[in-house]
Amino acid sequence: MELVLTGNMLVVSFLIGTCAVLLLMASLNDIALRLLPNWTTLGVATIGITLRLMEGNALTGLAAASALFAVSWLCWLRGWMGGGDVKLLAACALLVPPAHVLSLLVLTALGGGVLALAYLLLAGMLMHLPSGLRPATQPRTRIFITRLWRLECRRILRHGPLPYGCAISGATLILLLGPTGPLGN
Repeated sequence: MELVLTGNMLVVSFLIGTCAVLLLMASLNDIALRLLPNWTTLGVATIGITLRLMEGNALTGLAAASALFAVSWLCWLRGWMGGGDVKLLAACALLVPPAHVLSLLVLTALGGGVLALAYLLLAGMLMHLPSGLRPATQPRTRIFITRLWRLECRRILRHGPLPYGCAISGATLILLLGPTGPLGN
């Protein structure tokens, strides 16, 4: 019996580790391109369904994720969310236990608020820099991080969209890796 539990925890640990990598890749892609790749969302959803089947609450998990997808889809129709964010949020709702979907929404909203505040502060700081010192006006380089920072500064100054996939990913990882997550018990 103990060997089965140990083997089960190894599988869960592997799945959550894989999901953490997928969420990190989605976040980095969202920052760089403001796109969330479908393959990362599909991977997260597949791992979520697998975890729900292992815990025996697949129907409840699918119902919670479907309801969240429907509400998020309505937000997308109104222009309040991006399509990739809607898909990632629903996939992450499959990933966390169904009882924690509301916590996922609250943590995502808090993370999005922190992200918006950071962008507002950066916009204020960048606006007060002399135009020749703004990163968006600096000479072009081949270094990826520098190019990404210049692009992000340009987006900030133009009040472009936020990489909200980062808030969704962060909230999901907090729930998965925190004391109430599958590995915290």
